[in-house]
Amino acid sequence: MGPLTGIKIVEIVGIGPAPHCCMILADMGAEIIRIDRPGGNKVGGTDETAVLNRGRKSIALDLKTSEGVAATRRLIQKADALVEGFRPGVMERLGLGPEVCLKDNEKLVFGRMTGWGQDGPLSKVAGHDINYIALAGALGAIGDKERGPVPPLNLIGDFGGGGMMLAFGIVCGILETKNSGKGQIIDASMLEGSALLMAGVLMAKNSGSWSYPRGENWHDGGAAFYGTYQCADKEWICIGSLEPQFYNLLREILELRDPIWDKQWDHDSWPEQKRILSDKFKKKTRSEWTSIMGELDICFAPVLNLDELMDHPHNKARSVFIENNGNIQPSPAPRFSRTPGQIQHPAVKPGENNDEVLEKWGFTKLEIKNLKKMAEDAEERLILLVGQYGILHLCRNPTALEAVNTAALRGVVIQIITHLDSRTIRFFNELHESIEVRHSDELESLGFVRDMSEVVQYLNIEDNPVGRGKDDAALIIESQAFAESLSLIHI
Repeated sequence: MGPLTGIKIVEIVGIGPAPHCCMILADMGAEIIRIDRPGGNKVGGTDETAVLNRGRKSIALDLKTSEGVAATRRLIQKADALVEGFRPGVMERLGLGPEVCLKDNEKLVFGRMTGWGQDGPLSKVAGHDINYIALAGALGAIGDKERGPVPPLNLIGDFGGGGMMLAFGIVCGILETKNSGKGQIIDASMLEGSALLMAGVLMAKNSGSWSYPRGENWHDGGAAFYGTYQCADKEWICIGSLEPQFYNLLREILELRDPIWDKQWDHDSWPEQKRILSDKFKKKTRSEWTSIMGELDICFAPVLNLDELMDHPHNKARSVFIENNGNIQPSPAPRFSRTPGQIQHPAVKPGENNDEVLEKWGFTKLEIKNLKKMAEDAEERLILLVGQYGILHLCRNPTALEAVNTAALRGVVIQIITHLDSRTIRFFNELHESIEVRHSDELESLGFVRDMSEVVQYLNIEDNPVGRGKDDAALIIESQAFAESLSLIHI
């Protein structure tokens, strides 16, 4: 029984930091119900390989319907917290904004995960981890002066500054509610979380110890005693011999007796020291260096690749990583002596727990049946939003046309919303007869789809003879049924 046992959370499906937040909370015992889109989220994963989705039950609700929204509100009424990762305004447009949800449940902790925050000049602008950590200063501080900034995967923005910070915020919010009896909104941004992670670097800058260009400071690979080195077998090791006792032991083991090594903090000596260490480490394999230095107080470690994580003795002893049906994943952390966290179960398929969850949370059998039917219907609905010239391209592109018509033949209900004029009408005969085409004078494809907050796939418009841009784009709101129809067709 983890420390969050008894806590109920509703998760609106998303990708990246919001699922990471909920994975952490579920590992600690929280009961989390993930509301999936009918048919699932192609980007986030739909089976037990989706490690970020582990530990939660899933129900499928169509939030584009009043019934789906009403069901979600009923779930939220019984929850301690809600987690969503949409752009600002999307939840409000769905009828599930904080004002509505906190009126339904005054104790609700409403957790919002965005890149830039809920307000500010960039709040509604698209972005990814790399963009958020750029403004936080993290990206600019990582790398070397020759190659430029190096993206540190998406560890800092998405997961460190995003998912973990939101999880911390959710727990803080729930604790405060226990005292006040009132809920509140958590505005967690990856920019601000990443900025918080930069506190140590900024402290070093303020003190004057971090004053050189990128890649030339003591903690960014500039110092010889803190960096990575290639070995004889082309594998890598790392050392972090900062403190005098660790540095002196490094000198002893490597027989570094030249006076240049007396100047540990002499910036001008670092390039030559790095050259010497580089030559030394290339004389033995990674395994040999691990045998020599692996258990000494030098602050040494072999640099492991992803296929080696499970095999390192320390990782094995602590079960840092576990494997389930061939899927490697991290164990719950941190560790509690009395109420340890645990993985409740692998990730489940979207909608897999509809009956179980809805019944447990107070829905009648008839209500469950009706909601399930609506979800199934939503899976079989495909909407194409096509710009003024996009319909021309759709019908001229054999692969795209085949994909859409194949879906129609499989029974998928397809609607095309487009701008109809004399140039487009003559192409309609190439579309399957079951496809409904609607006219819109004010269609703005990109904005419309963004507001719908759906997973969108762009039809290839490279060969569009009339040009490119938002008015030319053909956009698809995906469904599971359409995805299946594309099993042998690639747009």
